Amino acid sequence: MPSYKNITDQDIVLNDLPFISATKIIKPNEVFASELILDHITGLTRIDDLPLFNPLVRIQKVNFAGANDIQSVNILYRSTKQIVISEVTADSLEIYLSSMDNIPPFEILSGDILTFECRRNVDKIYMKSSSAGSCRVTEFKEKHL
Repeated sequence: MPSYKNITDQDIVLNDLPFISATKIIKPNEVFASELILDHITGLTRIDDLPLFNPLVRIQKVNFAGANDIQSVNILYRSTKQIVISEVTADSLEIYLSSMDNIPPFEILSGDILTFECRRNVDKIYMKSSSAGSCRVTEFKEKHL
């Protein structure tokens, strides 16, 4: 996530960029950090390679003792945009978002991967296993200009 400076005497208008829904106006001599590489924009000069971009919020491994074992994982909902459940070794998992009452659950089979967007809608995941095993829950953050 490099830092840039507008080295012109005019505003630079950034729009039509991937992952950016709003127009960003960079004033002359303004310095800003971006998760996007903007070296191709005329008038912007990269002044620092830091801070570095890392989309990972965290990874949690969840273990299941046997059939019908229920485990829960807290989600850092303020920073997590996407959740990936992978490396499932139990025969199958039922995945409930925020509450066991949120039905129907997602189902994920051994070896499969489940990916979904959450955007502050999920604060906890409940998982019910059909057998002993484990899985990995990975949280990714949103990209920002």
